[in-house]
Amino acid sequence: MIALFYLIIYLIKLSMKITIALIFLSVSFGFSQSEISILPVHNPSHLQIKVSANGKCLKDAKTMNSTDADIEIKAYSVGHDSGEELVIPEIEVNLVRGGRLIAEEKIGEQGNIKSILKLAQNNDIIRFLVNGVYIKNANKKLELYSLGTVSILYSIIDSPIKLVMD
Repeated sequence: MIALFYLIIYLIKLSMKITIALIFLSVSFGFSQSEISILPVHNPSHLQIKVSANGKCLKDAKTMNSTDADIEIKAYSVGHDSGEELVIPEIEVNLVRGGRLIAEEKIGEQGNIKSILKLAQNNDIIRFLVNGVYIKNANKKLELYSLGTVSILYSIIDSPIKLVMD
């Protein structure tokens, strides 16, 4: 009976270590994913996610400026069905500081996150969570195109304008 108790304690500790390791790996490898390829439910071609802030594409960026409030996130299909209209009905935007959720809000494909950015500090993380992508069918109704969650992360930097005088 005592051996069973110690085995259960050992398995709980091991489970916690594995969970922490998986979180660390997902944060390490998931940082700044402005283009994500996931396998859609609808067909086997790939899906690309494009993030723009204030009209500027954040394709290779790892950071966002604290003034980048106007966000647009679009989904595109790459493959034999490219050109089809894809829709992301809702995007969750989170402000994370030191691993803690500070603020969150939901936007559509286009939205303004000024209220979250007011709370942001240097080196905070802005996380965009895309939960499902839809396609408009022949009847102009939305039908599931891709299931799953895509997490797109950016680090916040402050870049105040500084005047230098000689």
